[in-house]
Amino acid sequence: MKINALLAALGAAVIAMAACEKDPSGKGPEASGDKNLAGETVSVGEISGISKVFVLNEGGFGANNSTLDFLRPGEGKYVHNAYSQMNPKITLGLGDVGNDIAVNGDLVWIVVNNSGIVEVISAKDETHVVSISVASPRNIAFDGDYAYVSSWGSPTGLVHKINTKTFEEVASVAVGREPEGLAVWSGKLYVANSGGMSEVMENTLSVIDLASFKVVDTIEIAVNPKSVFADGKGNIYVSVFGDYFSVHSGLYRLETGSGKVTRMGAGEAHNANVSVSAAAGGRIYAIGTDDEWNWDATAVKKYYLWTSDGSLSLDIDAAAPYGLAAFEDGGTLKALLIADAIDYFNPGTVSYYAGEGPSRIWSVTAGVCPAHFAAY
Repeated sequence: MKINALLAALGAAVIAMAACEKDPSGKGPEASGDKNLAGETVSVGEISGISKVFVLNEGGFGANNSTLDFLRPGEGKYVHNAYSQMNPKITLGLGDVGNDIAVNGDLVWIVVNNSGIVEVISAKDETHVVSISVASPRNIAFDGDYAYVSSWGSPTGLVHKINTKTFEEVASVAVGREPEGLAVWSGKLYVANSGGMSEVMENTLSVIDLASFKVVDTIEIAVNPKSVFADGKGNIYVSVFGDYFSVHSGLYRLETGSGKVTRMGAGEAHNANVSVSAAAGGRIYAIGTDDEWNWDATAVKKYYLWTSDGSLSLDIDAAAPYGLAAFEDGGTLKALLIADAIDYFNPGTVSYYAGEGPSRIWSVTAGVCPAHFAAY
């Protein structure tokens, strides 16, 4: 990524959400009130077990142009700007800088950073349910009846605990500066403290015990940690951005049992650096490049896709990969969605890759800075 684009976006997140299998509980086009929305026809076969994949376009900082698209695999349709179409009375739209998105039950939770809200909508038809005020929210994770939202809303950074039934905040806890991604594993919440907008960047994970909702440990990882994933096997994976000048980006594994921290892919150029990442099954997928510090606007970078177990390497045709979703079946990669921000100011694209390759099947124009995915 180019440093000027990162600064212009004020550290907007590049996390991509993990894909999940649809629960057969009445979800799907037949239960949706948005079925008549017009969309582009696309070819989708490998993720047809999922009702929708939501695409959150961040928009530009201060531009109030965040938008929500969705892909309906069963119908082979990509719908643009669904939130505004389904909520015409909300004249300001979704808000300013959509920073994260996640599905919990039949609700979609959208973190809108510069608007200072978490917007909750129906997963079935994108209609507004409630807006929850959170100062400078960044990312979201769930456990049981609670949502956990990282926030830059204090000098030290906070994690807010929100009841998913009442939509009320019940507690908050201080963590490090500019907290970003979060992941839950074995009764604990792991929070990346980036310090990304501070003079001295952070390099730690805060570990919160969910029963007491107190910080019980602080673990050093690497400079400017960003996204956090739990693989379900006792490992926590953390992507880091580095300092953009002397410390490279990368992906690190924390073994929660031993506390050992390992940099993934060390010694392999395209495995050493990470632009965006996503989890699927027990694997972490990452897109990286071997020339991340080439700030020449005319430079053509070569991007690669790889996994945490080193099982895949694929050339990615994108100007600026900014979001990623991976879909597995029985431990085998079936499809990818890759968001390309292109120049960070004009509409980007979302591309669909399928097959063993996988190969790019199609691309559609999305909103400004397409970045985050969530499956329903």
